[in-house]
Amino acid sequence: YDNAFINETDYNGSFSRTIPEAGVGWSYPLGRNIGSTTVVVEPLANAIATPYTKYNKDIINEDSPSSELNDANLFSESRYSGIDLVENTSRISYGLKTSAYYKDQLNTSILFGQMYREKPYDYIANTKEDRFSDYVSRLKFDFANRFILSYQFQLDKYTLINKTNEASVRINQDKAYIQSDILY
Repeated sequence: YDNAFINETDYNGSFSRTIPEAGVGWSYPLGRNIGSTTVVVEPLANAIATPYTKYNKDIINEDSPSSELNDANLFSESRYSGIDLVENTSRISYGLKTSAYYKDQLNTSILFGQMYREKPYDYIANTKEDRFSDYVSRLKFDFANRFILSYQFQLDKYTLINKTNEASVRINQDKAYIQSDILY
């Protein structure tokens, strides 16, 4: 840092940290042809072990604006987008993905999963979280790569009430496309 205002002090210097992490991922796709449709059911899981470390407030968070858990980062190493914040607890993600493929004309998939964290804390919202996350899911319909409909949502782990909705419609025509997204 050069003239950084950290903890009410003008700071010049550097900070460092070591984040040891080991992980393993597993999936076991099971497929079957039913007429001209191929159906695949795939259980998914990954586990990441890392020692619990306290958050170093001297490292300024400039590149991790969000900590949302969704279908895109459920099985990734970290739910934070940058490197200023890191997941600092061991965690396990698990879920099920089901896909159906019909003659390269219609592809559908459904993903449903959840994450367990040993000592959860959201440093962006500055709140303690539950060990089990809410359920995240994605439904996707692809009609010959010309019309793609995608719907992501998050269900409360206790009440199963829908907490977030994100829908996307994309129409492809040769080298051009039209896309519309709705987030609620």
